[in-house]
Amino acid sequence: MADSSINVISLRIVKTGPDYTYPVEVFGRVIVRDEVDYKCVLLFDREKNNAQFINSEEDMLALTGPCRALVTDDLLFFEFDLKIKGKGEHDSEVQFSKGVILYHLDQYHKRFTRQLPSFQSTVKLVLQHVANPVAASVQVYVLDKQPGVDFNGKITVGTTGNYRQHMIVYDSSLPSSHLIRQDGSLVLNRNLLAVQEPSEDTAFKDDEQMVVYVCFLDAGCEIEDEDYAEPVFEDADYIRAGGDEEISEEDSEGETEEDEDGSVDPKNLVTLRYPLRETVCEFGSCKLKVKVKWTAILDAPPHGEYVTRFGVLPDGYKSPNYRRGSFFDR
Repeated sequence: MADSSINVISLRIVKTGPDYTYPVEVFGRVIVRDEVDYKCVLLFDREKNNAQFINSEEDMLALTGPCRALVTDDLLFFEFDLKIKGKGEHDSEVQFSKGVILYHLDQYHKRFTRQLPSFQSTVKLVLQHVANPVAASVQVYVLDKQPGVDFNGKITVGTTGNYRQHMIVYDSSLPSSHLIRQDGSLVLNRNLLAVQEPSEDTAFKDDEQMVVYVCFLDAGCEIEDEDYAEPVFEDADYIRAGGDEEISEEDSEGETEEDEDGSVDPKNLVTLRYPLRETVCEFGSCKLKVKVKWTAILDAPPHGEYVTRFGVLPDGYKSPNYRRGSFFDR
């Protein structure tokens, strides 16, 4: 079983320019490769005719992955190939962001940010490390749905009660929302979360136990996670060397308590603690059922793919040179 996993919390475009400014229409791909098989795991994938409008640095890209839990004993590769619609001809496109962010495993911090300045933008990736992980697949059902009435709002999922540390899994303002399956379940952008396996030691705090928090917010609620105010690194060499911003657990816990005491209505926060699999709640005029499926996270590829997995590594990758800190051919 896997010893470590990573949750992709958010991805923002925190800076544009010099030739383009907000708003921009973003399309392209963002993928991640982990050490299970090094194959592409999609995080963001949009064609030009389905570009996402980004109006400011506060807007998040609407991620649709990963489709499985990410496993890391050392490295993760985040590859960016984002473009925007040009100003001139109707079919013109401009390279907006292109590059690779390397994540190096650090078990002593829970939250990280990585930034990549390139071409016409600086993108910011917020990650959460989870030790001894178990995969939690979340699904939300609308009970007694009335014809013509849609669920309006945002749904976030996380491992703490602070929704500012959560990932957004549903946003009714996006064109892809307002879809409900025949069984009444909402079509979430993504529904997979890695949570820490429970410990037998009662001294551990609740956020270190096997628990999932689901928060329901109004459609107009702006989510500016607590990492948003951090400074933006402009040194590309620092980024390639693995530079990061780190948020201590003490700071995170303090802000969580403040949020839970004030800005989040407890009625809008649903807690599912293992072995609980489902619960019913109300949000506005909607009656909702939240279900979670707990599964193990494997740390090895299927039989027969172990040797061939290295053939899908990014171009230029070589075995780590720990003396020089180099991972790519120059």
